[in-house]
Amino acid sequence: MEEQHKLFEISVKFNRGLEPLTLSVEEQPSSNDVTVTTFKVSRYEDIFGIFSRDGHHNWKQVDGTAPKDEVDAIGAAIDAHYGRF
Repeated sequence: MEEQHKLFEISVKFNRGLEPLTLSVEEQPSSNDVTVTTFKVSRYEDIFGIFSRDGHHNWKQVDGTAPKDEVDAIGAAIDAHYGRF
């Protein structure tokens, strides 16, 4: 049975003094035996990267080239969306 992808938006502030960016997030359940959910993050039509949880409040970028501090900020915003602080 195919699971539906969940779509939501997050707001992430990368630089002090600049407005937060609104990013679209598509939750993508794993298609293999391992239960790993990835999150495709984009802005408009541009894909920012694919992210996954790597332990308690730790995030990694599966695809893309964002700096670690941006990966952490995006991961924290995804956690906040789900109420995981």
